[in-house]
Amino acid sequence: MDKDAFLKLEAPAVRDLLKRKQTPRTGIFLSDGNRRLVMTETGKQPGDDGFWTDYLEIVTGYFRKNLDVFFSYGLENLFFPIFGESLLERGKAYVDTVIPELTRILFQEKSWLDFYLGKNIRVKAYGNVQKLDEVFPGLDLKGKIDGAAAATSGCGGHTLYFGFFSTPNGLLELRQPLNHFISTHGREPGDRELIELYYGEAVPKAEFFINSI
Repeated sequence: MDKDAFLKLEAPAVRDLLKRKQTPRTGIFLSDGNRRLVMTETGKQPGDDGFWTDYLEIVTGYFRKNLDVFFSYGLENLFFPIFGESLLERGKAYVDTVIPELTRILFQEKSWLDFYLGKNIRVKAYGNVQKLDEVFPGLDLKGKIDGAAAATSGCGGHTLYFGFFSTPNGLLELRQPLNHFISTHGREPGDRELIELYYGEAVPKAEFFINSI
């Protein structure tokens, strides 16, 4: 099938094609350029009143639409790095407002939990999730993430992996589980075992990467 023929297919035919080919099954999605998106849609600047409120509404709205497309077309696993170290340098308004509120929305708000359950999506966190409670003491952000993971643990259709503050080569996140593995087995882990230590389970190899910038 050539490109022109593929582009003429209706959604059910595309889903059937992907199901028969069984690929892609796993991908990585990086949502970048969100501030520019909000400025374009609202005409506001980051310092304007209501900018960050609009930001949260627009960004989460687009994110849900993207997830719906990914999983409705049969994708089994999606990795989504949500917070990185650089976000902590974006200024007080972003750090104090967006990070904790976005965490609350995606992992505690009923509409999002209903979305995950309705789409049979299991939520799984990886990386340095504990850093959220270190940066935002008293908000129990890790607890909200753990709650969403527990609520969706029975979902077997898809897995949505949220990444938090991953360090280069995962050195910080792997320190404790790696030491435990070595003390238990008397050897260093192999490549697959190292991946399981980092993510907390065996994960499939990603077949595509999309950056929305």
